[in-house]
Amino acid sequence: MLKRTILTILVIISVVVNGIYAQSIKELEAQKRKAQQKLNATQKLLNETKKSRKGTEKELNLLTRSIKETNNLIFSINSEIEGLNRDITNLMSEKKSLTQRLEITKQEYAKMIATNYVFKRQFSPIFFIFSSKNFSQGLRRARYLVEMSNYRKEQVLEIKNLTQSIEEKENQLHNYVTQKSESLHQKEQQSKKLNKKKEEQNRLLKNYNQKEREYTATIKEEQQHQKNLNELIRKKVAEENRKKAEMAKKAESKQNKKEKASKTGTKKSTNTTKGSAKSESTTPIITDKEYKQYKEDKLLTGSFTKNKGSLPMPVESGKIHRKFGRQTNTLTNTIENNSGIYILTPSGMEARAVFEGTVFEVMYEPGSGYIVWVTHGSYSTVYAQLSLFYVKKGEKLKSRQKIGKIAQKNNNTELNFYILNENASYENPENWLAH
Repeated sequence: MLKRTILTILVIISVVVNGIYAQSIKELEAQKRKAQQKLNATQKLLNETKKSRKGTEKELNLLTRSIKETNNLIFSINSEIEGLNRDITNLMSEKKSLTQRLEITKQEYAKMIATNYVFKRQFSPIFFIFSSKNFSQGLRRARYLVEMSNYRKEQVLEIKNLTQSIEEKENQLHNYVTQKSESLHQKEQQSKKLNKKKEEQNRLLKNYNQKEREYTATIKEEQQHQKNLNELIRKKVAEENRKKAEMAKKAESKQNKKEKASKTGTKKSTNTTKGSAKSESTTPIITDKEYKQYKEDKLLTGSFTKNKGSLPMPVESGKIHRKFGRQTNTLTNTIENNSGIYILTPSGMEARAVFEGTVFEVMYEPGSGYIVWVTHGSYSTVYAQLSLFYVKKGEKLKSRQKIGKIAQKNNNTELNFYILNENASYENPENWLAH
């Protein structure tokens, strides 16, 4: 009975220990599956990102995440292998104990069978009982024979259970060894992938640094070009406004002289100054046509300034992505000073005049495409980065009239838009537009 109790305790401990380790393996497998799912999701994003040339930085970040998750997966596999090694060691120990216990039980059973065989050869069970000195002894001998028979049956059953338990341990051990082999193979595969990803990361880093240098050089070149263009436009506007200022001064002088002449009005005075007056009348300070233009420019200037904050966008659809003034360029991490705004638009979009005016000039500048310069009195608007233009120099424009098709640059359809005041200084277009 003591032996059976010990055996029962051993079996219970074995079941509990197996349950604990089985639960541990399940948890590790769940962690491994979760890590694999995250890895697959990141790999999918990585494959999608590779389709875009501009996704180098994003691809690099995703690859870094993928490497981290691959390391996590390898860590989970290592943890699983460690758990399997512990389980295999425990199973081998349990199998050894069960095997030893089986051998002892078999030996005891064989010894008991041999003893019983000798006993049966010498004594018949009936004779053994009836040869008792008294009834009580006979009863005890009968009970002894029954217990011996039951004990033999229990030993047979114990041998059978031990044999079955050993077979189960062997199967379980085989499964763990197979699982360990698969995990080791998976670890090897993931390690190879990790090395490839690290190589790819190094390649991407090199490529990214190269692209960053190229982007920086391109942006610096574009900034210098924009600076040159802005200065060219500013000088032209300044010259035009200087001419307009001279015209205004002459117009004012002419008007003053007319008013003065109408006030003096005497014939004597006229005869006295006949020579000089004749000279002035034959050489007018400003022509009527120029004076008319001066008056129109003055009215247009006033009208343009009155519409500050309510001018339409120079495109039907677009988004300002680089603003006016000093700001940090996110690609180069440098400070740039924009003289206008840069508007991203859908492909095929056309630029339009923000106010009525006159086309002062249409020119072509490498890097900026066609440029249309429109005057609104003493103010000017400039539309750069056009692939086609629909207007000509001297043409009168209406508000929202289409003036050209916006060109593509760096895979974007972008319009460069500027406003200059009567002092030839650049204004912030966002303060003028009703966007």
